Amino acid sequence: FTPSTATFSLKTASETTTIQFGTSTDKPIIGDWDGNGTDEIGVFRPSTATFYLRNAAGTGYTTVIFGASTDLPIGWKLSTQTGTIYEFENVSNNHTINVTFSSTTLTTYSITASAGTSGTISCSPLTVEYGESSTCTAIANTGYNLTDLTVDGTAVSISTNPYTFSNVTTNHTITATFSEIVLSDTQSNIGTFTPSTATFSLKTASETTTIQFGTSTDKPIIGDWDGNGTDEIGVFRPSTATFYLRNAAGTGYTTVVFGASTDLPIIGDWDGNGTDDIGVFRPSTATFLLKNGTETTSIQFGSSTDKPMIGDWDEDGIDEIGVFRPSTATFYQRNDSGGYATIVFGTSTDLSIIGDWDEDGIDEIGVFRPSTATFYQRNDSGGYATTQFGSVGDLPIIGNW
Repeated sequence: FTPSTATFSLKTASETTTIQFGTSTDKPIIGDWDGNGTDEIGVFRPSTATFYLRNAAGTGYTTVIFGASTDLPIGWKLSTQTGTIYEFENVSNNHTINVTFSSTTLTTYSITASAGTSGTISCSPLTVEYGESSTCTAIANTGYNLTDLTVDGTAVSISTNPYTFSNVTTNHTITATFSEIVLSDTQSNIGTFTPSTATFSLKTASETTTIQFGTSTDKPIIGDWDGNGTDEIGVFRPSTATFYLRNAAGTGYTTVVFGASTDLPIIGDWDGNGTDDIGVFRPSTATFLLKNGTETTSIQFGSSTDKPMIGDWDEDGIDEIGVFRPSTATFYQRNDSGGYATIVFGTSTDLSIIGDWDEDGIDEIGVFRPSTATFYQRNDSGGYATTQFGSVGDLPIIGNW
């Protein structure tokens, strides 16, 4: 049995017969389903715990649901044959018996997907066998958000995107609606860093600016290096533990050696003076090292597998530390007294982002989903806006450009 093509190859002394039956995820089974002395083929479908027993003529099959999706199929010969039995009693002459069989076809259902302007929605598969599943993914065009998702005429949360129809037993519909994103030039804006070309792409309400700076192995950093209220770009070079802070005019940069090659760079205003400072997170000890002039503050917080994040959680003008724990998709926002708040948001493969999405002076959380190059910016009420920007493989950056 060849799973990739769901093909049985049956070899005898004189020939090999090939039969396509089932799907690539089925488990092959063999048995004499009708007691005629010849084995027939069949499959067991784990997703629905269903046996498909193909008849000898090859015109149909019988289905039996038995077991669970994690079971392995087995077979044995019963002492009494099952099925429709007619018994000739006290036979004293030749007899004839004629049997007619009808074909059994597998029931399928349709998923009808539709999208408004400025986005797409795709479902795989669109034709679904009984009991199987289909997943639908809505993607907004650049500059637009997914705002509404309707399933079978009923609105569902856009947080369910991608949406999965499970155990399908009827036809379904799904509709996605998109709306244009309106950005303020004073709020935190999104952007990306493309490692392969060392290119920053900075998105505002009206345009996208691209700047090449650094190398493909550098880590992008964003901060207000000169206190002018506008963020500039920079990079951290792990091989030399060096920060390169590009000036606002784009005519040069300042270098600062700090940390170690295995550290992760962080940027924040540690003293509330309006100018961002550098720092690192050391995964081996889960330690934040915050550099402020000639002084360095050390804070242990989180675990070695956490990812560092920096933000002003309490609107005091001073940035605090925090971590994003990918294993549980949990944000830990540490306060000035050493306690912390937790928020679960995103998935284990997302990258955390922090920014003031609503210009209230308090930074909010969000995630960037690398698989779709989509930003999810969470608001104070727990909802979020989505923006597709950049390409798969890009790294997210946030700042006031």
